[in-house]
Amino acid sequence: MLPANPFLQLVPQRSARTLRRIEALIWQEVAPLPIEWAGCSPHRRPLSEIPTSAWEPVQTPFFWGKQFDHAWFRLRLPASVRGKGLWLRWAEQGETTVYVNGQPWAGLDVAHRECPLPDEVDEVFLEVVCMESAIWKATPRAALTSEGCRVEKASLLRRNEAAWKAYFDLQAVHEIALREYQQWCPRGAEGDFAFGPGMRAHLDSAPVLYRRLLRALDEATSAFDNGGVEALSASLEPYYAELRAHSSDIAVALTGHAHIDLVWLWPEAAGEFKAVHTFSSMDRLMEMYPEFRFGYSQPASYEAVARQEPGLMERVRARIQSGQWEALGATYVESDTLMACGEALARSFLLGQEGFADLNGDPSRILWLPDVFGYAGCLPQIMRQTGVDRFYTTKLTWGSVTKFPYSSFIWRGTDGSEILAHVSQGFGYNCVVKPHELRIAADEYRQADVHGEVLMPSGYGDGGGGATVDMCERARRFADLAGVPRVKWSRVDEFFDRLDAVRARLPVYQGELYLQYHRGVLTTHGDLKYAFRAAERALQTEEAARVVRGSGPMDNHAWKRVVFSQFHDYIPGSSIQEVYDEGLPELRKIADEAARNTAGLLNADAPPAAAALFNPLPVARSFEHESRHYRMAPLSGAPLADLPRVADAAVRGEGLRIENSRVRAEFTAEGRIAVFAVDEYEIPFAEAGGRLVFYPDLPHQFDAWDIDRPTLALGSPVGLTHTETAVDASGAACIRFSGKVGEKSELSLLYRLRPESPVLDIQIQGEWRETEKLLRMDFPTAFSGRQARFGAPFGSVLRSQQPGEPRDESMWEVPASRWAIVSDDGEREGFALMSEAKYGWSAREGTLGVSLLRAAKVTMSGIHPPIRRETPPSPFSDQGEFCIRLAITRFDAGARREEMPAALAETLFTPALVYAGAAAGTVFEGLEGPSSLLPSWARPEAGGSWVLRMHETMGWRGRARIRLADGWEAMLTDLAGKAEAPLQDGRFSVDPYALISLRIRPSAG
Repeated sequence: MLPANPFLQLVPQRSARTLRRIEALIWQEVAPLPIEWAGCSPHRRPLSEIPTSAWEPVQTPFFWGKQFDHAWFRLRLPASVRGKGLWLRWAEQGETTVYVNGQPWAGLDVAHRECPLPDEVDEVFLEVVCMESAIWKATPRAALTSEGCRVEKASLLRRNEAAWKAYFDLQAVHEIALREYQQWCPRGAEGDFAFGPGMRAHLDSAPVLYRRLLRALDEATSAFDNGGVEALSASLEPYYAELRAHSSDIAVALTGHAHIDLVWLWPEAAGEFKAVHTFSSMDRLMEMYPEFRFGYSQPASYEAVARQEPGLMERVRARIQSGQWEALGATYVESDTLMACGEALARSFLLGQEGFADLNGDPSRILWLPDVFGYAGCLPQIMRQTGVDRFYTTKLTWGSVTKFPYSSFIWRGTDGSEILAHVSQGFGYNCVVKPHELRIAADEYRQADVHGEVLMPSGYGDGGGGATVDMCERARRFADLAGVPRVKWSRVDEFFDRLDAVRARLPVYQGELYLQYHRGVLTTHGDLKYAFRAAERALQTEEAARVVRGSGPMDNHAWKRVVFSQFHDYIPGSSIQEVYDEGLPELRKIADEAARNTAGLLNADAPPAAAALFNPLPVARSFEHESRHYRMAPLSGAPLADLPRVADAAVRGEGLRIENSRVRAEFTAEGRIAVFAVDEYEIPFAEAGGRLVFYPDLPHQFDAWDIDRPTLALGSPVGLTHTETAVDASGAACIRFSGKVGEKSELSLLYRLRPESPVLDIQIQGEWRETEKLLRMDFPTAFSGRQARFGAPFGSVLRSQQPGEPRDESMWEVPASRWAIVSDDGEREGFALMSEAKYGWSAREGTLGVSLLRAAKVTMSGIHPPIRRETPPSPFSDQGEFCIRLAITRFDAGARREEMPAALAETLFTPALVYAGAAAGTVFEGLEGPSSLLPSWARPEAGGSWVLRMHETMGWRGRARIRLADGWEAMLTDLAGKAEAPLQDGRFSVDPYALISLRIRPSAG
């Protein structure tokens, strides 16, 4: 007999095979189970509603369902095999939730192939949804076919616990050795650890740890060959005891995670199923691994689980109380933060914190947004005002041009509010507790010099599912083992507590967190974004009517649904068509119902034939009604006869020129603006403005998500033809151009000047039938300031518009909340563009542009057509009729509040309402102070009080004063409405980008 093997380079092949041999020993089939089903339906049927007569046997392989159909299956366990220690394996392509005794027990999917069964169970039920499972999972997932979901087999199993333990004991050492090999001999250089042909034939200069690991693997394999799985585990015990993690290495705080996209590659009902599926799996995992910790955000999901499966929700609440389950996140859904108006974004926090207070007893201190496509600079301020002081994301690691500079830092908002932030670098939120991930987490941690720990969300996500038994087993073995950082399951709040101890040593980052990726989502599915904005306006208008009528707050249902549509794969337009087939009608219905509610409030006690107009905005304005133009006080309504009229000043339109008393506009024959002057100030166009440009739009990977940089170098100008110039029936001067765009589309471009208005209205309408194309409108000016200003939720943001740094150059398409300004460096005057519902903008060397339409491939448009219940009308977005409204004006830093771009973006596109009731007014008589301070929303409260929301929009500082009717007072409060501070004579300070809330109530005494 030869002595022990001296050739360590031969060990990896041997240990890899040993792993396969042990894996084959883990599961023993006890019996196959007969399968019955109760048919399928496009809608969920609770188990309690399935009649006994519905069950029918099926023969495998069995195909069933259209995409997203629900089905129930039943498995009866023969009496001869019932007992203890049984596991269920369900081989089926969809996603499954196992029910025992009528309650969700565990989830089964590609990553969760088996689940333990309770002792002596005699039958189980399976709720299955016909959809592909395990998004992003490395294991190949079985694609659905034209026949539907495939059912292969149901089996009862027993698990060999000794083999199970030995498998993970050996796998942990094997995978660390693989990582050490890759560090020593990078893959592709001199062979591969898989050790096929070309393996490295010697270990010259191999690291000591690598040699020790190979020796451990060799001895463990020999022990297995001689004595079985128990001997293998015993042989590794000394190595686990001796080979400890280095004391100077980073620690990894693992938190169980299951990112559930509420909608994306599935509609909302499937997202609710995923919540039940995932919650039951994580509850089961906590029972099996008491050290496991799991966190989940999104009260919308908790509400869905409570509604569908209240028993499961009670178990989740018990886990929250025990500390194993962490309900965290702050927002109602993981909201996009760029396209919602400030108030709607704030409602996601307010609704979310109500949900977390119900779950935890207190609001969440952590904003959890791992997958959102950029983070507005107002977020720290909103967070601070709603009880949040910590923030986590992974998405910034997706930057396509430059790397985000920090991992742990103080994020300072545009107003100066500060919160503690942690950003994953080099990994995402679907980690599986493998050595290469743990090593990357440590190596990429930018603040390792001051803080020795990094947070790693672990578990399958996007489609949910969560952590697995494999991850928990690996975490136990990597707790303190050489070659990987020390790992331990941790609550997220405890991680931030530890990080807060070094807060004073962390760097500061001020401003928005711009994502250098997914720029196309600001434009894709423009019809959805229009409906979303219309719903925001409708709820704003109803709340204003409630304020003036003293009707108190509205219930939360409509707001919850609008906030739900903020979800980061919903409003961006990156979901499948089925999501929008459901979502668009709902948003329109919300707007229609709010309009009816508003009319009912305003028309109450209406005198006969008392035609009146209501201004729902807390900003003075003019409004056109039946060819007449009226001046309207803020937040008020009055009979038409009582409203002051705008003087019928002359407007003129002739040839290629239109003008009123303030604006003169001249055009080229192709429809571009040659001259644009406001109050005798002529905008210095570098070339004719209003230039329509048509681009091929073929992103390299994510069609609905991206506009690639090369695309914007390939545009072709669109030439139109002048068709008419006239003064219309309302007394506005109009000039129209029309023409063909691309191969199949046509549009009409209308410019319009109302009497006395400083604004040139622009309307672009037509029919869009292009594929993989982009249409933009540009305004080339000579304004050469270093930065351009873009509207943002609750404020604005300055971004470079000059060529130079890669970070600046990466901003070829940026978000804007419906207005932007280009100017010279002093920002005293410039050119302003406003939009009704367009969010993708650009500014470069004086050219201000906005994206109008895309024809991107709809997500999954060509997938599974035979089993989709509805065939999408087109595989491309934004097809059909469209109407886009813009406006331009001169920016003047000395202008009145109502003529500032932020105010115009509201008043130009939010109509006053015609009603037939009595005069409607509030005690709000006006606002003095900086013109950049925008009163934006009136929110009703119970008991006759209401809140006036304001925000500073230009980065200016000053003092302001609110004027109220006698008998009323204003108290300074916050978004949550909890803090209160009295004002002296209605006066208050205004800081740059401040978000200010004033509670208006009857004076005490």
